[in-house]
Amino acid sequence: MLDWMSAELTLVVGSIKQLLDAPGAQAVKWLLGAFALYFAIRLVYPTWRILALSLYRGLPWSWPRSLVDLLKLGWLGISREKWYQAARLRVEWELLQRRPEPPPRHLALPVAGEGLTEAAKRYDEKRKEYAEQLKNWKQKLAQHLGNFAHADGDNVVIPVKNCSQIYARADEIRNYFGVLATDRSTQMRGSDRFVSQVCVEHGFIAPLHLVSGLLAECEDDWEPVIKDYGRRIAQPMPAVSGLDGAPTAFGEREAEYRLQRLQTFLFDCWLLWGPSIPICTCEAWHGGRSILQFGFGDENNSLALIFAKPVSRDELQRFFASDRVHAVKVTGVVGYINWGPSVPSNEVNQAQQSLCKPEEGRLALQIVDWPWLAAGDRTEGYARYYSAYLWLMFVICRPNFEPLYSERTWRGVLPFFEHTNIAEAQTLSTLRHQLLLKTLMTIKDLLHDLPRLHLRFVCAIDDSCCGSALLCPAPGDASIRALLQQLIDSEGAFSELRAGGTLAPRLCLDGAVWRDGEYSSCHLPDLLSAYYAHVNYADSLGSANQHA
Repeated sequence: MLDWMSAELTLVVGSIKQLLDAPGAQAVKWLLGAFALYFAIRLVYPTWRILALSLYRGLPWSWPRSLVDLLKLGWLGISREKWYQAARLRVEWELLQRRPEPPPRHLALPVAGEGLTEAAKRYDEKRKEYAEQLKNWKQKLAQHLGNFAHADGDNVVIPVKNCSQIYARADEIRNYFGVLATDRSTQMRGSDRFVSQVCVEHGFIAPLHLVSGLLAECEDDWEPVIKDYGRRIAQPMPAVSGLDGAPTAFGEREAEYRLQRLQTFLFDCWLLWGPSIPICTCEAWHGGRSILQFGFGDENNSLALIFAKPVSRDELQRFFASDRVHAVKVTGVVGYINWGPSVPSNEVNQAQQSLCKPEEGRLALQIVDWPWLAAGDRTEGYARYYSAYLWLMFVICRPNFEPLYSERTWRGVLPFFEHTNIAEAQTLSTLRHQLLLKTLMTIKDLLHDLPRLHLRFVCAIDDSCCGSALLCPAPGDASIRALLQQLIDSEGAFSELRAGGTLAPRLCLDGAVWRDGEYSSCHLPDLLSAYYAHVNYADSLGSANQHA
């Protein structure tokens, strides 16, 4: 029986082999094989690529390592769409929930008075802690992907404690968007935003707009900043008309030096990491989406908060009227991380166009609903800390109160600022008073040193001076400008600045619209853009001359 079965099987296999070895069948085999290979590449490669270039960019063995992650995704029904989306969720999770790092090996070195055995034991403890953290991280990741397997991507949420976690990974997130944009298979899947939602546990929302910082514009390079500092101070200040109408020096050169050094340093220091300007109701802010500042810890660690649906001015004003501070603490902020420049420029007002500039690479969080105002226990209630520049600005003027610098106007801008907590009323009030005192003391000294110097107040963080009201007026009963005048009127140290005082005719605090609002806070982005262009051009010109 066995011999018969073996003979019959050999006969059947031989017949099949003869059929497959036929010339026509060979072509069919190769065609089927090529189709299978194409299907495998089409299914596997895009998913494999996104893992390799987003999670292991620049690391050795990136493709083999990402292949392991690829296989761990599971088959998810062998759906190319679903598998690719799972890879995106996998990447987005690790971008915001970082994989634990193993302890550095130098921790195995003994410290003074410790033997090798004790050091090794201590290092082993650190390794065990790392292993436990990694285990928990993998379990949470598996749960995250499991949620996707049983729901669509819109219901998969990545929790983060605060938006500093997002800001800290900004470079990696930008790279991730770039990986998606250079993959043709993702063109219909949205390469400019996360597919998973993000829930930010804590943060602060302010009716402010962060302008680009000087170091960001110069790519964190101090060289152009310091060179421009030297160029500005080396040039004498423009002459003014004397009593006889003839051009005369603005002041003694040593006094000019003091003013130039002060102005140049204050201006550059104020710009280094980027200050914020208040959102106004003038034409510069008309139209488009409502965009607020959402940050944690400091204004420089902030994202643009964009609403998916229109928000009325009344809604915004009611929201910020709840606290007497510049920044309101919120919780449970849910939205999608977006590549800022993907927002069409015609949906962004004139003053906030920097969001749309690819060179700035800003990130945004698009939300649907208003977040909750934060509550909590006593400790949580006191945890209100959001630092920012509290600032005001003057312009250096000629005796007729016209700008001393008609070109390169930034050279005549004199800002004063104090880094303070704008989310807590008492600290804000104390440091605002400190800012007012040092501003008036400095102004008084400058007016004494330079008899031809005139200074005009042009704007502040709570006063746009463009002729329109701010969207959400700053907290307190009086603006910085009004408090400045009150201090002059009440403190004997500033009696020379009062009406009738010897220095009063050379200081203007009226706050009226001046030169069509050219120096108002709403037009500061234009003034600063011109300055950044000048710095970058002067630096590139200097480099070209050096090479020549």
